[in-house]
Formats: sequence, C-alpha cells, structure tokens
Amino acid sequence: MEECAFVLRTVKISRKYRWEPVPLLLLLVGGCVRAFEPQLPAQTDATMDSRDGPATDLPTDLLSGSDGPDTDAVAGDATTDLGPPKTFGKPTPGTSWGGHTADGVRVCKFTLTEEADLMAVVVYLQGSDSSGGKSQSLRVVVYAANLNGEPDALVGQSAAKLLGGDLAAGWVTFELIGAPIRVQAGELWLGDHGGSPEVVQYSYVGESDAMRIGGSPFANGAPALYPPKSPMDRRISIYVTYYPVP
Repeated sequence: MEECAFVLRTVKISRKYRWEPVPLLLLLVGGCVRAFEPQLPAQTDATMDSRDGPATDLPTDLLSGSDGPDTDAVAGDATTDLGPPKTFGKPTPGTSWGGHTADGVRVCKFTLTEEADLMAVVVYLQGSDSSGGKSQSLRVVVYAANLNGEPDALVGQSAAKLLGGDLAAGWVTFELIGAPIRVQAGELWLGDHGGSPEVVQYSYVGESDAMRIGGSPFANGAPALYPPKSPMDRRISIYVTYYPVP
C-alpha cells in the first residue's frame, strides 16, 4: 500500500490586482506531486474591496489604473475661481480730448487701498485721423510715488500697441508685462507713453494739478525713473484691473 502525505502550503495569486493567500493541497503519491486548489467562495469586487482595503503592495503602474481617485483631476477641480478683477483709477470717459505728444509720458495719480496683483491698464482713446492712413504706437506705464507724492520708479509697463488714426472712441486694454505685478497699498501714477505721429487722443476732465507730463524717447522703452516733468490741469480716463492679495 502506497503511503501518501498531505501538505498544506500557501501561494499567492492575483485577483483583480489584489494579492491573496490561497491554500494549495499537495498530494504526494509514489514520489509524484499533484496539486489541488480548493474551491473558494465567490467574491464580488465590493466584498473584496471592503475586506482587503487598498492594495498597497501593488506596483505603481497597477495602482495608477485602479478604481481610486485621480489626484490630478481632483487638483484641477479644486482650482479657485478668482472671479472678475477689481479696478482703481478713473473708469469713466472724460469730456475733453488731448493729443499724445510724441515721446511724451503722461501720468495721473490714484490711490490703491489694498495690496494687489496688477493685471492690465485700460485707457479711453480715439483716433484723430479719420482717413486711417496713419497710426501711432502707445504703451501704458505705472509709476510709484516718492515721499513727496510725485512719480518716481517704474513699477510696470505694457508692450507697445499700434493704434490706427481711425480708432473709434472706446476703452483699450494694455496687458502689463510680467503680470501679475504685486504692489502695496498706496499712491500710484498711471499713464501712457506715446510714439509718433500724433494721431491718437486720450480722454480727460479738467482738474487742477492732476497730471504730470515728461519726455523720453519712445524707442528706448519706458524710463526706469520718471523724467523731468511739468504739471497739467487734467485727469486722464484710465484705470487698472487687479486682484486683491488674500
């Protein structure tokens, strides 16, 4: 009579990317080994998930294909909507028009009441050459105020924008280079810097000592320090769009 030995071992098999111990019955008969896998009760995915928990010992590529949350998608969904930007300056058209003198840097002072990230400057402009045969380049500028409240160091500027002499009256937006530009609450001088010829006009209202005008070659870009200036009794229709700093 042949002798038989029964040995119970444990092996691992894969079930839906999860590793489980499964009893394997080895039958030793006449030096031959035969394996028998006992029948296990059927398990649903829900049963396996609730019992086993996350398959933390799986390779990374298998984990990424599991039914767990997509962290990239979640991060994207959580992006905060900042909503529309706030403004400061003079966001209403004036009653008079003035020409952009070639190489002239015109600015007016406004007060920002909170720390902010500046995005763009918007100016109310129109063309003065109805034929449309001429155009003028403009850039906007933002200067900090010195201790005396006068325009001082350049805070930001836009790229030059070419505007036709037949430009209809309206608001023109200039995106600030490197925006957002973070500034503290306080006084800022907002304005523009014009090239030639003079075919674009700015809108303003009369106001004593409200504007400063200096000169600097347009081709050299906005001056880092505001150039020598003269006062004028005008307030330009100009404003900044910004987001408050939380």
